Parts: sequence; C-alpha cells; structure tokens
Amino acid sequence: MNAPEKRNVRTLLGHRPYLYSLIGNTVSRIGDSIDTVAYSWLIYQLTGSLIMMGTIFAVSALPNILFGFLAGVLIDRLPKKPPIILGHLLRGTLVAAIAVLYLSGHLKIWMIYLFAFLQSTVEAFVHPAASGFFQKIVPKDLYLPASSFSQSAASLAELAGMGLAGLVIATLGTGGAILIDAATFFFAAGMVLLVKVDEPSLRQLRSDNGDDKNLTTTTKQFFRELKEGLVYVWSHKLIRLTIIMAALTNFALAPFGSLQAAYVKDVLGWGPAGLSVLGIIFPLGIMLGSLALSVWGQKHNRLALILTGFFLIGALSAGLALPVFGTTALIRMIMAGVLLFFFAATLPLVNATISAYIMENIPENYIGRSSSVMSVVCTSMLPLGAALSGIIAEATSLPLLYALMGGLILLVTAIVLALPFVKAELKIRPAPAAEQVPAAEAGVV
Repeated sequence: MNAPEKRNVRTLLGHRPYLYSLIGNTVSRIGDSIDTVAYSWLIYQLTGSLIMMGTIFAVSALPNILFGFLAGVLIDRLPKKPPIILGHLLRGTLVAAIAVLYLSGHLKIWMIYLFAFLQSTVEAFVHPAASGFFQKIVPKDLYLPASSFSQSAASLAELAGMGLAGLVIATLGTGGAILIDAATFFFAAGMVLLVKVDEPSLRQLRSDNGDDKNLTTTTKQFFRELKEGLVYVWSHKLIRLTIIMAALTNFALAPFGSLQAAYVKDVLGWGPAGLSVLGIIFPLGIMLGSLALSVWGQKHNRLALILTGFFLIGALSAGLALPVFGTTALIRMIMAGVLLFFFAATLPLVNATISAYIMENIPENYIGRSSSVMSVVCTSMLPLGAALSGIIAEATSLPLLYALMGGLILLVTAIVLALPFVKAELKIRPAPAAEQVPAAEAGVV
C-alpha cells in the first residue's frame, strides 16, 4: 500500500483556487497599508485634530456591530463568491471616490465619516462570505496551514505597504496613494473571479430556504434563522468557549492599540521613532509566527494550540510592564521590542487556529452566521476595553494596566484548563491528514 501523500504548505500553494485568493488578498492588503498612512495624513491635513482621527476609526467599527447579524443571515442564504467580488468592487469604488473628491478639492469632513461608515458596512458583509468561500476553496485537512499562511502573507504585505507608503505619498501625493488602494480592490475582485468553485446557484439556495418565489427575507424568517445560528454556536461547547476567550482577549489587548503612543512616550521614553520601530516589529512577529504555525501546527491538537497561545499572550502582555525597570531609554526599547516580537508571534496560535477550528467544525449553511457572531462579539469588546483601559491607566499607571490585563488572560486560561470537557478534548490527538478531494477544482472560469 502506498503511503498517504503528505499535504503541507507546498501542497497548498499548488492549489490554484487558494493561490488566486491569496494573491488577491495580499495585493489588496498592501494597498490597505499604504492607504492607512495616506488616509491618516489626509484626515490630519483636513482637520488638524487627533480626536477627529480617533472618532473616524470608531465610526468604522459601528457597521460590524450594527449589521453583523443581518450580514450573517443573508450570506448563509447566498452563494459566497458573488458577495466577495461585489464587496471588492464597491470598496474600490468608494476609495476611488474619496481620492477624486480630495484631488478636486471637494472632500468635506462629513464625507469622510460617511465613506468610513459605508466601507465598513460593505466589509461587514464580505467577512462572513469570505469564511464560507474559504471552506469551499481549501481542502479541510489544510484549513490550519491555509489560515496561518494567509495571516503570514497579510503581515508581510502590511510591512511592504508601510515601507512603500512614504515613497508613494512623496511621489504621487496623498490622492495618488489612495487611488492605488482602490486599484488593489479591483485587482482582488479579478483574482476571485478567476477562482472556479462549485457552489449552489442562487435559485437553488432560494428553493432550499423555502423562498423561491420571494428573495426578501421577512422579519420572522430573519429572526428564526438568526436564532438557529445563535443556538447552534451556543450549543457547541468548544466553539462557544473559543468565541468567549477570543472576545476576552480583544478586551484585554485593547490598550495595545489605544494607548500605544502613551506607552512609547511615557514608559519607554521614546518619540515617533519608537512607534515606528514597534510598528515594524509587530507585523514581523505575526508573519514569522504564522509561517511557523503553517509548517508545524497541523500535527497538534487545535485546542492545545489555542490555550497555549492564550497562556503565552497573557504572560507576554504582563511582561510588557517590565521595561519600566530599564535604566536607559535604549534598554527599555530593546526589552519592549523583544517582548512585543514574541507577543506578536504568539497571536497566530489563537487567531489562525480559532479560524481554522471554526471552519473545520461548522457546516457550510451556518458559517456566515457563526462568523458574524464571533465578529460582532469580538468587535464590541474593543471600544469597551479601550474605554476601561483609559480609566484604569489614568487612575494607576500603564505598566500596572498591562500587568492586570495579562493577569486576567492567565487567570481565565487557568479556569478553562480546569473544565472537564476541555481536559477530555486535550487528550484527543489530531488525525493524520488524509487525502481528500479538493474543495474546489484547480482551474479558471
């Protein structure tokens, strides 16, 4: 008998549907990174207000919270490929409109808020569709390496985009940089269009849902299907647990985004250069950690990987309080840089593994609602964590805040490890990757 084929990252990169999607997403991520710098500069040029920048990014978080559940129900009733293509085209058009309005001198503050809200609304619908599409184009035994390798590619793209941003803005101006981001969305739509995927037609799905004569989901149908999705997620102990822990992590890690500038200035004793250094270290850590997980993570128990990640994140989060004891600014920066690198390298153990675990265990007809539940819950924790972090930091100190947040994650991890069903799950060894028919045939339309 022949030995089973070893399926790994090399196998994955030879699978054209995944490769097309990866290339499109990576190029789009480079554009997003350039746009992040350009957009921040544009907002600051127009308003001169740091508070305004913060409120615009807060507005961007609202659509996912407001429309996430609706998006999940709707996406579960649709083929997954068309919403992704439409989403890329709409986002590209919106970004191009911002650039044109800016270059023509007609861009107003209220338009920035409106476009931020509209772009995030589109993203709220694309996200659950992308999860379902991933299930169709990646063989199930390669979900973890695919998820982690995609995260590694995204981090590399972020580094490249950040590195190119200054050159692009200096050469083409702010408007030109934003137009490049618009072009990357159109490119991503084209790459998804090339993917040949076997999925039911809209008419078949409408018939399956019992609404072949009426595409519109009634209020009663919507809440029934939403309830089905919530009940399904809640009834699965391990999925419920991973979503709760992921939400808690978002809550505990909120200070790393909202208070990073204060940490660099007040704790490390650095200025903008320190922010740049940490800004490079963070995606670099994620990239290398994701790459390592894609190569070596497949043979390990999923829950063991997730809980190991939670434990390390908690320990390293608390460790970020230690640089305050450094005797010089350089020593403090080195300490923070090393801790942040390993902290970032640990994140894929949680993010990529949870993503793979959910896709491995949730049926296709529930993936949209399940992804939306996780997205809404986790997104909601960010502003809550950021607000509470600011209050705690004002009352105590930043190092103590990081120690408390890290300690919270460690405490919850210890409690979870004591649960009987978790102990039972950790004893299960993952089955060897077996040969299976790819989710989508390699090819182009």
